[in-house]
Amino acid sequence: MFVEDISNDHKINEVPLSFNIIIDEINELIFKLLNKGIEWQSLEDNVIDYLNDHNIKLQEIYNWLLINQNDSNFIFLLGYINHRGVGTNVNLKKAFNLLINASEQNHILAQYFVGNCYAYKSGTIKNEKLAFEYYEKSAKKNFSHGQSDIGYFYKNGIGIEKDLKKAFCWFEKAANNGNTIAI
Repeated sequence: MFVEDISNDHKINEVPLSFNIIIDEINELIFKLLNKGIEWQSLEDNVIDYLNDHNIKLQEIYNWLLINQNDSNFIFLLGYINHRGVGTNVNLKKAFNLLINASEQNHILAQYFVGNCYAYKSGTIKNEKLAFEYYEKSAKKNFSHGQSDIGYFYKNGIGIEKDLKKAFCWFEKAANNGNTIAI
């Protein structure tokens, strides 16, 4: 390792508290916007706007996340960036591995995204039963987007036996939690 590398590493690790706060706020932003039922592209635009408003380059956050994977919010955000290709190339396999790691630490957003990965064959095999299980984990923690997707799965009999009463119940929970998609 060269001296430059040491000083650069030191600079990256020098601001962990501010990056911790920023990453926590980005996680909260994603949670809040998804709970409202926002479109994916608009969500990504909001994340980029947040970084721009705080004069932070996405590459800075990405590099910092690569060497700081000791918190479920950090792991989730790195997985999200790779899953959605926000400021980088999409890497679904890497995203899935990161998201499953964060979901095992009970990260609500990660559990929801793992459900998406299984539902849409993103970085893993398509498995509607596992998609349902992961959506349900997030739904039971009052995540309205997960609740809406559980309603959709019940309505259409995806990964679970079709049950319109349960579908209605989950859609109602999602709507009561502010999810406009479920209304």
